[in-house]
Amino acid sequence: MAGVSRTRPNKAVIYCRVSGAKQVREGDGLASQENRCREYATYKDYDVVEVFKDDMSGKFERRPAMDRMLAFLRLHPKGSVVVIIDDISRFARNVQAHIALRETLSDAGGILESPSIEFGEDSDSRLVEHMLASVAQHQREKNAEQTSNRMKGRMMNGYSVFAAPVGYVYKKTKAHGRLLKRPDINEDFPLRGAVVCACCDKPMTAYFARSATGKRYPYYNCQTRDCSEYRKGIRAEKIDTGFEAILRAMAPTEKMLSMATSMLHDALGQSKEQVAQAKSALKRQIKELDKQQDALVERLVETSNPKVIAALETKVAKLENDKLLLNDKLSQETQSVFPLGEIIELLRDFLSNPWNIYEKGSLLVRKTILKAAFKAPLAYDRKNGYRTPQVSEIFEFLGIFTSKCEMVRSRRLELPRVLPHSDLNAARLPIPPRPHCLDLV
Repeated sequence: MAGVSRTRPNKAVIYCRVSGAKQVREGDGLASQENRCREYATYKDYDVVEVFKDDMSGKFERRPAMDRMLAFLRLHPKGSVVVIIDDISRFARNVQAHIALRETLSDAGGILESPSIEFGEDSDSRLVEHMLASVAQHQREKNAEQTSNRMKGRMMNGYSVFAAPVGYVYKKTKAHGRLLKRPDINEDFPLRGAVVCACCDKPMTAYFARSATGKRYPYYNCQTRDCSEYRKGIRAEKIDTGFEAILRAMAPTEKMLSMATSMLHDALGQSKEQVAQAKSALKRQIKELDKQQDALVERLVETSNPKVIAALETKVAKLENDKLLLNDKLSQETQSVFPLGEIIELLRDFLSNPWNIYEKGSLLVRKTILKAAFKAPLAYDRKNGYRTPQVSEIFEFLGIFTSKCEMVRSRRLELPRVLPHSDLNAARLPIPPRPHCLDLV
């Protein structure tokens, strides 16, 4: 008996799809779909020869991976390759696109199968398939409506719902969800705000430049349009290296540091003595006011004239107010919270090696050192580097003192003496020749 026997296919391809690139980065949808389809292929004894993955919406008929899969099917005999999908919604989420893709897939010779639904060519199977495709389309449209309504409501509450503009990012918060914020790049650019353009004297802008490979590089540039250095980038590494050289050069010698520390110790000691003297003077003033007040009270008791009594009461009240002000000054705490030795030690560490503290310190410490070490922002020229910095008073004092302080010569010093008028002519006379020695006979 003659008959036509249909060969059962043994090759299969897998088609996976998610709605966008974000789901690829943050989710595991493609991998889970592929894993489920491979289990189905193993159960059916199919040999998976290729996997095609898309990351775009299912409402579109033309997709990159879908087109490659159809081209792959056309290279093989019809009915020899099975196309496995995880769910009908992964194939398409649009009824028209689903029907068109089914016809294109059939013309290319592919056989559609899924572990979630059994596809058939009879009327009942087609009805179920089209109903499920319609449900998938309804879910897509309903999700879009809900998303649009939520975005509209959030926007009415004053929140941003669109793509983050350049220089801003969305960050999750507990109370308000995703908020639009500007990222803090001060940690990457501690000299931001402390470096100005040498041409226009305006602060430089810090930013990251991205290369073709995606790597980020820190840069500074001038954003003043009228400046000749407008938007000409400077590597942050060059600015940081030059700043390190400046801070290292500011460190004084050990002898000079010891001298400055001793002077500071003496100055603080004198300050304490002045405070003690000021307190003694306040106490004397309070005693004097007490005496004046007692005298006025005695006069107040002895007099009976109403006008005199009123005048004396006014004077007593004024003296009382003056005493309160003096007692308030006397009670004010003038002693430092930290011990004197600790303050001097911290200052010595800062002066001896400001770069060491800057390098190891936090952002707040670095900003504090910039304010303590320099009176004005640092001017930087793109070609010549840093200009002469305007250091703070203490470093300026140490620099001047170091350059002008020299040791006394070890030779004997003689003060100039003024010759009397009678000795001036003698001073101008030539020196007589040395007498010759006579031979003794």
